[in-house]
Amino acid sequence: MKRIKSNSNYSLALLYLFYHLSNSILLADPLDHYWQQKVDYEMSITLLDSVRQLTGNSIIKYTNQSPDSLDRIYMHLYPNAFQKGSVKYREYLGNAGKGYRAKYFKDQLEGFTSKIEVHSLSVALPVKGASWIHKIPILKQYDIDDTILEAKLNRKIAPGETVRIDLNWTHHVGEMVERAGYYAGQYNMAQWYPKMVVYDQDGWHSDVFHAEGEFYGEFGDFNVRFDIPKSFIIAASGVVVEGNPGWEDVVVDTSIEYNVWLDIHNSNLIESSENERRIVTFLAENVHDFAWVASKDFLYEGGLSKDGKTNVHVLYDKQRGENWTKVVLERSINALNWLEQKFGQYPYPQITTTDRIKSGGMEYPMLVMNGRDSESLIVHEYGHIYFYGILANNEVDEAWLDEGLTTNQTTEYMMKRYGDHGFDTSLYEDYEKFPKKYYPLDNELHSDQWWAIRFMMSGYDENISRPSHLFNSGSAYGRNAYTKPSLMLFELKYILGDSLYYAAMQHYFSKWKLKHVNESRFINSFEEYVDQDLNWFFDPWLHTTRKLDYAISNFKTVKNEEGLWDVELGIDNLGNRFLPMKIKTYFSDGTSKNRWWDRHLWRFQDTLKYTTNKKPVKVIMDPEVQTLDMDLRNNSTKMEKTILFDWPGIWYNPRDEMVYWWTPNFYFYSNDSDFAPGLNIKKRYGPYESTTFRANYALNSKEIYWFLSGWRQSVHHLPRTKFYFWAFNRPGVKEYGAEIEKKWNRVYGRTPTHTFKGGFYVQPEYDMKRAQPLGYEPGKIAVGYGSWSVGQGPISVDFNAASAIAPYSNWNFNRLTGTATFKFKKVLGFESKKRPDLNRNFVVHVRERIVAGKIWTDDRGVPGQEGYNIEGNSSNDMLRKDYLVDQFYGYNNLFSHYHLPGEGNLRGFVGRGESGAEALVSSTTELSLFKNVARDNQDPIDLEFATFTDGGIFFHRNSKVFRERNSLINQYESRILADAGIGIRLHTKLYERDIYLRLDLPFYTYDGNGSNMSINNWVFSFQRSI
Repeated sequence: MKRIKSNSNYSLALLYLFYHLSNSILLADPLDHYWQQKVDYEMSITLLDSVRQLTGNSIIKYTNQSPDSLDRIYMHLYPNAFQKGSVKYREYLGNAGKGYRAKYFKDQLEGFTSKIEVHSLSVALPVKGASWIHKIPILKQYDIDDTILEAKLNRKIAPGETVRIDLNWTHHVGEMVERAGYYAGQYNMAQWYPKMVVYDQDGWHSDVFHAEGEFYGEFGDFNVRFDIPKSFIIAASGVVVEGNPGWEDVVVDTSIEYNVWLDIHNSNLIESSENERRIVTFLAENVHDFAWVASKDFLYEGGLSKDGKTNVHVLYDKQRGENWTKVVLERSINALNWLEQKFGQYPYPQITTTDRIKSGGMEYPMLVMNGRDSESLIVHEYGHIYFYGILANNEVDEAWLDEGLTTNQTTEYMMKRYGDHGFDTSLYEDYEKFPKKYYPLDNELHSDQWWAIRFMMSGYDENISRPSHLFNSGSAYGRNAYTKPSLMLFELKYILGDSLYYAAMQHYFSKWKLKHVNESRFINSFEEYVDQDLNWFFDPWLHTTRKLDYAISNFKTVKNEEGLWDVELGIDNLGNRFLPMKIKTYFSDGTSKNRWWDRHLWRFQDTLKYTTNKKPVKVIMDPEVQTLDMDLRNNSTKMEKTILFDWPGIWYNPRDEMVYWWTPNFYFYSNDSDFAPGLNIKKRYGPYESTTFRANYALNSKEIYWFLSGWRQSVHHLPRTKFYFWAFNRPGVKEYGAEIEKKWNRVYGRTPTHTFKGGFYVQPEYDMKRAQPLGYEPGKIAVGYGSWSVGQGPISVDFNAASAIAPYSNWNFNRLTGTATFKFKKVLGFESKKRPDLNRNFVVHVRERIVAGKIWTDDRGVPGQEGYNIEGNSSNDMLRKDYLVDQFYGYNNLFSHYHLPGEGNLRGFVGRGESGAEALVSSTTELSLFKNVARDNQDPIDLEFATFTDGGIFFHRNSKVFRERNSLINQYESRILADAGIGIRLHTKLYERDIYLRLDLPFYTYDGNGSNMSINNWVFSFQRSI
């Protein structure tokens, strides 16, 4: 990163220093010595659509309003980042930035390259007292390095001087990768022209365009003349001052149904000839960037802001109009009104929402490009016109200052408009039907807090305040630019109160609008208005990764002689960040009262003493859950509980409640009609704990079956490490076990996730009447194991090592197994970029699974439950499925045809009693054709037709054992087994419950002695084959 400060005349520097210091001392207001450069652009742009090229002529008038003399100037050529070998290219290949963008660069940017070529450049001063007709050239030389043009001057630009910069250039427009480019016949043009680099109090900000990070611009006026094919409709920053952008020809009549109007419009549409051109000029005043969008398929709707001062324009693609018509204009007007009420008057004459088609959104002065009609996206991007557009921070160095602020105001808007869940449920039919209609909705703020907490406890957390490209991963950038600073502002509002917080925000906006802002200006503005020192609050949030975690350590109440209640509340800080906390006391008569504990600074333990006139029964810290306290289980003397029926697909994860999910369950053994009804209860709290308990009582045998399992994760220690435990007495098998799981990435969220596991399980006894059909043999088993798994793209591998634990096991064996899987898919036909929801193309899937393993054992061998099953159907896997434990409740034909994938996975041998193996090399290959056959307004109904082959070499011990040289040598025999067939799969949802059914017909089998063809061989499953 360059921060180049130009040299000034020595005496001028001293004079300015004296001026600076004197003003700082006397007035202590940064505006007293604030300055910013002024940059005015006149551009003439011609679009050659046939070759996707812009030719441009730019005249830039650069006024040096700094106290420094400038011996050079810099310009951004952002499109040049989309070239092989660029800094951005190299960073993406090094796992920087977002993964979904990196794939374009890893594919060599085929079809996605962009570039600005500068054909001529001049820099000149006017002759004294003359117009720009008479100029003094001052350009010495210029060089282009990556995305930066550096022009060295043979004469310095003095303070107060204006120079004229003339450029002729060409922009070769590539397919859209990030924020700009050609997409689905449309030009989304952002950062598309040679743009002046900012020179401020820190010098030149000549940063190259990195894989992560956005922009920083100088304020000025843009006068841009476009010459484009007449068939294109255009929208841009600024107002139309000459020509016709084409809006009047495509104004939607919203008084009639959209599809009816569109049919009429299309039938009356007269297409322009290839030679006809549209000439239109836009003027944008006092902005620091200029963007535009042009499409042949744009439609237009317009209106006025609620105060009648601002024109609101909406342009969207005609194929997407059903979702955009009326609502986007209404949402745009509402968003602007919200921002004006909360922060200040919008200073520009117009604001435009455009449909960029590609997902995501991006903001520019007076114009946003949105990939959806989403209300929250509109509010977010409009918020950026305030935070970045009007309050112009450096997004490269301090992305949180705009992303965090607009993320915060978006969440506030959506929660105030629609309730704590933060979205419009009327847009989704399933929220008006069972089961979602009868379940509580997650709190949007809680969801954001959980999102941040999971990252903060990952071990990969970073400081919020750092340049975007220096974050170690795209995930770190996202959490630290968006989520965490948004939550910081919720905390700030919590301690200041709504009124004071928004008044301070309005003061910040009023003072710094249309100027450059930074962290210190933001904080100083708040401190100035609220008349408080807030460094204790901002410093740990912005410059450390400290965590907040308060706990109530004790709660004592005593009735005193006066009949009042004395309360002592012990407060411990288990983290290392400090914050005053609201304390809510609940009384026996059902009322409550709030008070503040403000002895927070630098205290890790404290006791809050107070007196009440009612009997206290409960206390909660942070009752409205406004802080990012890591763990709220210890913030109350009695945590709230919610009990819900555990319907599949339903999720509820509050921060301030312990949720208990319940379902009835049963076992039924048809051989003796033993019915065992029971209840399953699952207790869960965020990423920290989950416990499941189940109990069943068998009515005939009087047996009690039970199951206990769960996991725990530390709040402050051992990041990404979970501790699992389980114990059960299920029909047929008892088991106890524990496991530690650790996950690790070199670059969080980008490089492969390595998962390490280590654990043990003990099966002390079996009821063979129930266990034998699952493949168990009598005895006692104790096994210790360790595993490592990792996946990269379509390939994943897993290695598992296991060993019997003596003397707790009747068998002695060691086992080593490796599994590799490969998955690939290819879409057939054309995929609509404009309406991906309508895509119903066939998709080809190729899946491959290879397993190799070996078991070393003594002469007793290995029990069936620990050996390699030829067909899959692992005993320990089957034990986890109640319907398999009960053998389909007496439907033995179903049980004998059920296929649970794994191990040998030869589905053609299911139910044939093929003995297991002590070593194997097997593979499964599947080729399938997939299609979603649901109608547009239905949940997906996925049909898949497959062909498959399974095969392998399986080794088992024969009966011949002999001794040679006093050592025991085991003889093994091999079997080559294989099958092939066809299958069909169905996947859909019913009332949020996933339904998956697989039916396979392995009509061909080979058992080592010969082949067999039979159409009567079939298996089914509720699990995928690979």
